[in-house]
Amino acid sequence: MQVNTLINSKWSFSGTYDPRNLKLSYALLFNKLFLKRLFSFLAVIFEIIKFKIDSKKSLNTSEFNTKLGQLLTDSFIKLGPFFIKLGQFLSVRADFLSTEVTCQLKTLLDKVPAEPIANIDAAFKHDFNQSYKDIFVDFEPIALASASIAQVHKAKLKDSNETIVVKIQRPYLPGQFYIDLILVKYSIVIYNGFINKLNLKYFFELIDELGGILFDELNFLQEAKNANEIRQNLKSLNYVKIPKIIWNLTGRHIICMEYIESAKISQITLKRNIDSFIVKTFSCYLQQALIYGLFHADPHESNIGISSSNDLVIYDFGIVGKLENDVRHKIINLILSAINKDVNKATDILYELNIICTGVNPETVKEILGIIVHSKEKNNFQSNDMNKLFKLLKELDNNWSIPPQLYLLFKTTYYLSGFLISIKDKTNIEYIIFEVVKDLIPNIIVQKG
Repeated sequence: MQVNTLINSKWSFSGTYDPRNLKLSYALLFNKLFLKRLFSFLAVIFEIIKFKIDSKKSLNTSEFNTKLGQLLTDSFIKLGPFFIKLGQFLSVRADFLSTEVTCQLKTLLDKVPAEPIANIDAAFKHDFNQSYKDIFVDFEPIALASASIAQVHKAKLKDSNETIVVKIQRPYLPGQFYIDLILVKYSIVIYNGFINKLNLKYFFELIDELGGILFDELNFLQEAKNANEIRQNLKSLNYVKIPKIIWNLTGRHIICMEYIESAKISQITLKRNIDSFIVKTFSCYLQQALIYGLFHADPHESNIGISSSNDLVIYDFGIVGKLENDVRHKIINLILSAINKDVNKATDILYELNIICTGVNPETVKEILGIIVHSKEKNNFQSNDMNKLFKLLKELDNNWSIPPQLYLLFKTTYYLSGFLISIKDKTNIEYIIFEVVKDLIPNIIVQKG
């Protein structure tokens, strides 16, 4: 289906991402919605540039960061779902963005303006040929949460009086996603025209990977299957709770599931054992990825909660990562080599995973890893170590990258570490990962050989 056709499709699209659609056409250039989003995209860029020029001198750092966070949040909402996703990604990175900015961006996790009730009813009629009023005795019109792809409501079933959660997809998303991906793709091409330093092939592969992830997230039937499979995989972890799917009320655009009450991590009182929660969370995610090769890949504050009994509650399985057995085994061996400080083996695996390009001298990589290991042993970086490291990293330049098949694993690790740092500022993430991995890896080897 062509992009200019998809733009006007409210619910009918049921396909997958097609990279051939990421091209400009005459029909698209004269499409009103495309032009509207293009001008909005350009307007936001100019607005941010103008703000930085006008406000840097007139505001103190805290005021500047707060207003910048507000501007970015409003801009991402204006630009729509794809950019809201970008804002969600930035919201968990308290380690390189200011607290003022991330606090503003966190509203994008679950406080995006919700769709009107008419669109909710239209989704039910499309998926189940009946109004939501025919299914529920009570349906709370105010969403519990509303984000880029969908919104969540609490409801009570007519036939059983059971309180459940209903997740409803926003309309018109496929066409919007294609437009946004086209805008990002051609922005990168234009930017590279000025600097001529980017590996466009890599960026295009990454855009295609992102496109596939976004379109997978639109298939709620697949999301329900993901949740069910991961729930089964983790059933031995009695501290993990994943809502059960109500299959007869789950369709392409709607998921109905068990209601499990939980609190956001930021709302936890100091009486709760935060350190224990952090260890359990990392252990849970490592087991998903390294034992089963299927993992929840969207860990942020609105998708991870904690129950009154201190259980870890995980929601939203639209984005999941999958690791093939050979890749998973290489990652396990890479972790083992890091634990054992075996830089030679670690270097070999980095090449095997295509993280380091084949033209790079292996001795450069080994030297980089050696400096890192040596500095970790001393628990600090000396200035001469730093200078040498920067010099070696400059030699690598653009000769390393995250392969598209590993993007979700790196993204999840990045999200998760940022999320956990945000709930405990001085969390030593590296130490926690090391301790959890050290305990877990032998069990993984035993279970998976």
